[in-house]
Amino acid sequence: MSIDLARTTVNQDGPLRWVFLGLMGLVSVGGFTITIIRLRRSLKPRDEQMHRLAAMLDGRSVVAVRMAEIGLAPNDLALVAHSRGYLVVPHTVMKYYEFVYAPHRIPTYGRPWQR
Repeated sequence: MSIDLARTTVNQDGPLRWVFLGLMGLVSVGGFTITIIRLRRSLKPRDEQMHRLAAMLDGRSVVAVRMAEIGLAPNDLALVAHSRGYLVVPHTVMKYYEFVYAPHRIPTYGRPWQR
């Protein structure tokens, strides 16, 4: 007994198709909305972004922030992080910054032996 898959037909107008299309539409609209929100946040003035980042760094051991949400230069990120006792770890592949709380570590600028 063999099954001929070439002759089988699927009802293209069934209710399951409309449910699938509706769900995909919701996912698309949700993703587009999140992208717009992140873009608007990254285009805010430098001082406002620095204040928002400083408010996020409130003593938690690890804080992760998407690169799309912050449009600050790496020097500004390091300035805010070090002032709050954090170290900045950029993850370029996954596109986010990780801030690790290390209050007793002295930030090194350049090579440690040149201090």
